[in-house]
Amino acid sequence: MELPVYLFMGFLDAGKTTYISNLMLKSKFTQGKRFLLLVCEEGEIEYDIEALRKKQIEVRTIDSVEELTPERLTALERETGAQRIAIEYNAMWTLKPLAMALPENWYVFQSISVFDTPTFKTYNANMRNLVYEMHTSSSVVVFNRVPAEGDVLPYHKAVRGVNRQADIYYRFTDGKVSQDDIVDPLPFDVNAEVIEIADRDYAIWFADMYDDLDKYEGKTVKFLAWCGTDEECPPDLFMAGRHVMACCADDIQFAWMPCKYSDVEGLRLPGWYSVTGVLDTNDEANGGISVKVTSVLPAKEPTEPVVSVY
Repeated sequence: MELPVYLFMGFLDAGKTTYISNLMLKSKFTQGKRFLLLVCEEGEIEYDIEALRKKQIEVRTIDSVEELTPERLTALERETGAQRIAIEYNAMWTLKPLAMALPENWYVFQSISVFDTPTFKTYNANMRNLVYEMHTSSSVVVFNRVPAEGDVLPYHKAVRGVNRQADIYYRFTDGKVSQDDIVDPLPFDVNAEVIEIADRDYAIWFADMYDDLDKYEGKTVKFLAWCGTDEECPPDLFMAGRHVMACCADDIQFAWMPCKYSDVEGLRLPGWYSVTGVLDTNDEANGGISVKVTSVLPAKEPTEPVVSVY
């Protein structure tokens, strides 16, 4: 039987335990199903084991990342007769050990990150790789202890810079809870005759395009890119893109698109070019998106060759 996993992430003192307890004890979250709650770190707040047990929720602890194995998790599933899984994950562990440890019949149904607002900026500055991983893998992001008159825009931007799909909630110190409804204006005009992508906006454009392909179908776009080719490229195709850094140097990736052009041999590749062309967002033969190039002009290498999502 396949078991859905509810994954809760966040640093110590973010309020995860309280959030999970309230969710499981004071709502219809469990729907009468037997839950296994795996606790991967010990915080200041403890679970009410007996109260949870009355709701058919069994709590088990995972004391070290070495305990995260398919065999261990399967044994706990059988021991408790679980029909659903909830995991309070240790934020100092990356998600890779968990991904490797999930039994074949377990799948992450929902992932929720909980952050303590007063300490968020410090964590984001000093442990950005961990914050980034939580942001990008979350379907829900919760900011706890937001000052009653606090400005939520910096937290909105931190999430939306890497995840445009997650629901964001703010829990204020006066007891109010609100869902993020900030509309992000794009830094370029998608309805322009030629959509001109500024150097600093490449990562935003690239992410938005893949989130909403239909919006860009048939649009003409102009952007600065590093262009190149390889032995596998057809003679009328070259690659154009930028290296994008999401959180740190270790995660830099080349975000590129195939470009159709009749005179690829006439280009001095690899090199920097200003590319203008028409987007085809239904090009299954070339990975989903391609550019029919109308102009490709030599350009200077930008001051910052690597662009950021922030």
